[in-house]
Amino acid sequence: MTFSINRLNETKIMYVNSFGAAFVCVSIGLSNAVFAADLPIEKIGNLGACNDGQRHITFEEASTGKKRSTDPNDPGYVGDPGICSHLATWDIARLAGGGSMGGPGYQCSTFQDDSRGMGAALCTKIDIALTDVKVVDNNSGDCAEGQRLLTYNEAQDLLKKGNGLCDMLANNAVARLHGEKSDASLSGKDHNCHFQEASTQTSLGFGAALCVNLN
Repeated sequence: MTFSINRLNETKIMYVNSFGAAFVCVSIGLSNAVFAADLPIEKIGNLGACNDGQRHITFEEASTGKKRSTDPNDPGYVGDPGICSHLATWDIARLAGGGSMGGPGYQCSTFQDDSRGMGAALCTKIDIALTDVKVVDNNSGDCAEGQRLLTYNEAQDLLKKGNGLCDMLANNAVARLHGEKSDASLSGKDHNCHFQEASTQTSLGFGAALCVNLN
Protein backbone atom coordinates (compact mmCIF):
# COMPACT_ATOMS: atom_id res chain seq x y z
CA MET A 1 0.00 0.00 0.00
CA THR A 2 1.33 3.45 -0.88
CA PHE A 3 0.40 6.98 0.08
CA SER A 4 1.10 10.25 -1.74
CA ILE A 5 2.96 12.48 0.69
CA ASN A 6 3.95 16.12 0.33
CA ARG A 7 7.53 17.11 1.19
CA LEU A 8 8.78 13.65 2.03
CA ASN A 9 10.93 11.76 -0.45
CA GLU A 10 10.98 7.98 -0.10
CA THR A 11 11.06 8.18 3.69
CA LYS A 12 9.40 5.38 5.59
CA ILE A 13 7.24 6.52 8.49
CA MET A 14 6.64 4.54 11.64
CA TYR A 15 3.87 5.48 14.05
CA VAL A 16 4.66 4.77 17.69
CA ASN A 17 1.76 5.10 20.08
CA SER A 18 1.91 5.40 23.86
CA PHE A 19 -0.31 6.25 26.67
CA GLY A 20 1.20 8.29 27.00
CA ALA A 21 26.41 30.37 16.74
CA ALA A 22 24.56 27.19 14.24
CA PHE A 23 21.49 25.21 13.30
CA VAL A 24 21.67 21.60 12.26
CA CYS A 25 19.10 21.07 9.53
CA VAL A 26 17.88 18.60 6.98
CA SER A 27 16.15 19.75 3.83
CA ILE A 28 12.92 18.32 2.52
CA GLY A 29 11.97 17.77 -1.09
CA LEU A 30 9.15 20.14 -1.99
CA SER A 31 7.48 17.88 -4.52
CA ASN A 32 5.07 15.08 -3.70
CA ALA A 33 6.66 11.70 -3.14
CA VAL A 34 5.41 8.15 -2.86
CA PHE A 35 5.42 6.77 0.65
CA ALA A 36 5.67 3.00 1.04
CA ALA A 37 3.88 1.94 4.21
CA ASP A 38 5.95 -1.21 4.73
CA LEU A 39 7.27 -0.52 8.23
CA PRO A 40 5.43 -2.19 11.10
CA ILE A 41 3.37 0.09 13.29
CA GLU A 42 4.23 -0.23 16.96
CA LYS A 43 2.24 0.86 19.98
CA ILE A 44 4.63 1.29 22.91
CA GLY A 45 4.65 3.29 26.13
CA ASN A 46 7.35 5.77 25.21
CA LEU A 47 5.47 8.93 26.22
CA GLY A 48 6.09 10.59 22.86
CA ALA A 49 9.60 9.18 22.38
CA CYS A 50 10.86 7.17 19.40
CA ASN A 51 12.69 3.86 19.59
CA ASP A 52 16.44 3.46 19.19
CA GLY A 53 17.40 3.86 15.55
CA GLN A 54 14.47 6.18 14.87
CA ARG A 55 13.90 9.92 14.75
CA HIS A 56 10.80 12.03 15.10
CA ILE A 57 9.02 13.21 11.99
CA THR A 58 9.38 17.00 11.76
CA PHE A 59 6.70 19.64 11.45
CA GLU A 60 7.91 20.42 7.94
CA GLU A 61 7.38 16.81 6.90
CA ALA A 62 4.02 16.37 8.61
CA SER A 63 2.54 19.69 7.46
CA THR A 64 1.34 20.64 4.01
CA GLY A 65 2.56 24.18 4.70
CA LYS A 66 -0.99 25.55 4.50
CA LYS A 67 -2.60 27.35 7.42
CA ARG A 68 -5.75 25.67 8.67
CA SER A 69 -7.63 28.97 8.97
CA THR A 70 -7.43 32.61 7.94
CA ASP A 71 -7.09 33.72 11.55
CA PRO A 72 -3.57 35.21 11.86
CA ASN A 73 -3.49 34.17 15.52
CA ASP A 74 -4.19 30.51 14.77
CA PRO A 75 -0.86 28.60 14.86
CA GLY A 76 -2.31 25.44 13.32
CA TYR A 77 -1.44 24.07 9.87
CA VAL A 78 -3.10 21.47 7.67
CA GLY A 79 -1.39 18.11 8.14
CA ASP A 80 -0.40 15.67 5.44
CA PRO A 81 -3.25 13.12 5.11
CA GLY A 82 -0.92 10.19 4.42
CA ILE A 83 1.01 10.72 7.64
CA CYS A 84 -2.18 11.49 9.54
CA SER A 85 -3.61 8.13 8.46
CA HIS A 86 -1.26 6.50 10.99
CA LEU A 87 -3.06 8.20 13.86
CA ALA A 88 -6.21 7.10 15.64
CA THR A 89 -9.08 9.58 15.63
CA TRP A 90 -8.16 11.40 18.83
CA ASP A 91 -4.41 10.81 18.95
CA ILE A 92 -2.05 13.74 19.46
CA ALA A 93 1.43 12.75 18.29
CA ARG A 94 4.79 14.27 19.13
CA LEU A 95 6.79 15.73 16.25
CA ALA A 96 10.44 16.77 16.44
CA GLY A 97 11.34 19.90 18.37
CA GLY A 98 8.15 20.05 20.41
CA GLY A 99 5.73 20.00 17.49
CA SER A 100 2.57 17.93 17.26
CA MET A 101 0.07 16.39 14.88
CA GLY A 102 -3.52 15.56 15.76
CA GLY A 103 -5.47 12.63 14.39
CA PRO A 104 -8.49 12.83 12.07
CA GLY A 105 -10.69 13.97 14.95
CA TYR A 106 -8.53 17.11 15.12
CA GLN A 107 -8.57 17.52 11.31
CA CYS A 108 -4.93 16.35 11.24
CA SER A 109 -3.82 19.78 12.48
CA THR A 110 -0.08 20.27 12.98
CA PHE A 111 1.71 22.70 15.27
CA GLN A 112 5.34 23.77 15.40
CA ASP A 113 5.25 24.21 19.18
CA ASP A 114 2.98 22.27 21.49
CA SER A 115 3.74 21.92 25.21
CA ARG A 116 0.95 19.43 25.90
CA GLY A 117 1.75 15.90 26.92
CA MET A 118 1.64 13.52 23.95
CA GLY A 119 0.06 10.08 23.83
CA ALA A 120 1.96 9.11 20.67
CA ALA A 121 5.04 9.80 18.56
CA LEU A 122 5.40 9.87 14.79
CA CYS A 123 8.76 8.31 13.96
CA THR A 124 10.84 7.12 11.03
CA LYS A 125 14.01 5.10 10.66
CA ILE A 126 17.22 7.13 10.83
CA ASP A 127 18.78 7.16 7.38
CA ILE A 128 21.29 9.98 6.95
CA ALA A 129 24.98 10.26 6.03
CA LEU A 130 27.49 12.90 7.07
CA THR A 131 27.94 13.83 3.42
CA ASP A 132 24.26 14.91 3.37
CA VAL A 133 24.96 17.70 5.87
CA LYS A 134 26.07 21.18 4.77
CA VAL A 135 26.90 24.29 6.81
CA VAL A 136 24.73 27.37 6.21
CA ASP A 137 25.87 30.57 7.94
CA ASN A 138 23.24 33.19 8.72
CA ASN A 139 22.22 35.56 11.47
CA SER A 140 18.77 34.09 11.98
CA GLY A 141 19.80 30.49 12.58
CA ASP A 142 17.07 29.35 10.21
CA CYS A 143 17.31 26.70 7.54
CA ALA A 144 16.45 27.62 3.97
CA GLU A 145 13.10 26.86 2.38
CA GLY A 146 12.70 23.13 1.82
CA GLN A 147 14.84 22.22 4.81
CA ARG A 148 14.33 21.02 8.35
CA LEU A 149 16.45 20.82 11.45
CA LEU A 150 18.51 17.71 11.95
CA THR A 151 17.11 15.83 14.91
CA TYR A 152 18.96 14.99 18.09
CA ASN A 153 18.69 11.27 17.33
CA GLU A 154 20.13 11.73 13.84
CA ALA A 155 23.05 13.76 15.18
CA GLN A 156 23.63 11.17 17.88
CA ASP A 157 23.75 8.45 15.24
CA LEU A 158 26.32 10.42 13.20
CA LEU A 159 28.44 11.19 16.27
CA LYS A 160 28.64 7.48 17.12
CA LYS A 161 30.55 7.10 13.85
CA GLY A 162 33.13 9.80 14.66
CA ASN A 163 33.58 13.54 15.16
CA GLY A 164 32.87 14.49 11.56
CA LEU A 165 29.69 16.39 12.43
CA CYS A 166 31.48 18.46 15.06
CA ASP A 167 34.39 19.05 12.68
CA MET A 168 32.00 20.78 10.26
CA LEU A 169 31.22 23.50 12.81
CA ALA A 170 33.26 26.62 13.49
CA ASN A 171 35.27 26.13 16.67
CA ASN A 172 33.09 28.50 18.69
CA ALA A 173 29.75 27.55 17.13
CA VAL A 174 26.72 26.24 18.98
CA ALA A 175 24.47 24.40 16.54
CA ARG A 176 20.75 23.95 17.02
CA LEU A 177 19.12 20.53 16.68
CA HIS A 178 15.53 19.36 17.00
CA GLY A 179 15.13 17.67 20.36
CA GLU A 180 12.03 15.71 21.29
CA LYS A 181 10.27 18.58 23.06
CA SER A 182 12.55 21.57 22.51
CA ASP A 183 15.85 22.64 20.97
CA ALA A 184 18.90 20.41 21.31
CA SER A 185 22.41 21.54 20.40
CA LEU A 186 25.89 20.53 19.29
CA SER A 187 28.85 22.80 19.99
CA GLY A 188 32.17 23.22 18.18
CA LYS A 189 35.63 22.26 19.37
CA ASP A 190 36.05 25.29 21.65
CA HIS A 191 33.21 23.74 23.66
CA ASN A 192 34.56 20.19 23.34
CA CYS A 193 31.82 19.26 20.88
CA HIS A 194 29.29 19.45 23.71
CA PHE A 195 26.05 17.67 22.80
CA GLN A 196 22.84 18.55 24.66
CA GLU A 197 19.40 17.00 24.33
CA ALA A 198 17.77 20.06 25.93
CA SER A 199 19.87 23.05 24.88
CA THR A 200 20.61 25.99 27.16
CA GLN A 201 21.50 28.06 24.08
CA THR A 202 17.92 28.67 22.97
CA SER A 203 17.51 31.97 24.83
CA LEU A 204 20.83 33.27 23.44
CA GLY A 205 20.09 32.45 19.81
CA PHE A 206 22.08 30.65 17.14
CA GLY A 207 23.98 32.09 14.20
CA ALA A 208 24.28 29.40 11.55
CA ALA A 209 22.72 26.20 10.27
CA LEU A 210 23.80 22.70 9.26
CA CYS A 211 21.44 21.56 6.52
CA VAL A 212 20.86 18.53 4.32
CA ASN A 213 19.18 18.28 0.94
CA LEU A 214 16.75 15.40 0.56
CA ASN A 215 16.00 15.10 -3.14
